[in-house]
Order: sequence, then structure tokens, then C-alpha cells
Amino acid sequence: MMILFLIWLADFIGKVHVIINVFFLLAIILCIVGGITFCANSSEYDKAEIKWHNWGKTKVYLAIKVAIASAIIGAIIPSKNTYYAMVGVYVGQEIIANPTSQRLFDKSIQAIELKLDEVINSDLKKDK
Repeated sequence: MMILFLIWLADFIGKVHVIINVFFLLAIILCIVGGITFCANSSEYDKAEIKWHNWGKTKVYLAIKVAIASAIIGAIIPSKNTYYAMVGVYVGQEIIANPTSQRLFDKSIQAIELKLDEVINSDLKKDK
């Protein structure tokens, strides 16, 4: 009976590891999608773009929450992926919580917007 229980326990731990890996994959996808929409739709002038901008931010926050949940599950059942989760959570928190990195992030978005405005204006002048 004890051997059957140990086999079941090993199988259960293996399934939990698969679930954790799925969480990591989901977190990575959400970070990529959220990050792209966060950067691409950062204009505050158009309401539709603001909606997409907020959607992107939400996805980044959700990805970090998923990574935290994965780290907690992984801490209960240690594996190599646990360390990746903790690094990901730390980096994500630094980017969002650190005011300096947030300012740099905002400035880089503003610089991209200015460059886009210059390109659009020069194209408009060429068309005239």
C-alpha cells in the first residue's frame, strides 16, 4: 500500500511540475503580448489607444502575478524552474516598482513618440 502511495505521490508531483511549466509559458506569452501593446500603444491622445495601453499594462501585471503564483507552488515542490520564477518576479517587480526604471521606461516611450511624430510630419511634408 505504501509503495502505491509513493507512486501516486511521484505522479502527482510530476503533474504539478507540468502545471508550473504551463504557468511559466503563460507568463512569458502574457509578458510579450502585454509588453508589445504597452510600448506600441503609449499615446495618451487617442481613447482607443489608451484602452490598448491599459490592456497591455494589465497583461504585464497579470504575468507577474502568475509568475509569483508559480514561484510559490515551485517553492513548495522545489525544481529548477522555481529559480527562474523568482528571478522573473524580481526583475518584473524592479521594472514596475522602481521609480528610476519607470522614469527611464516613460522617457524611452516619449522618445519613440517624438521620433514617430517627426517621421509622420516629414512624410506629410513630402506628400505636399
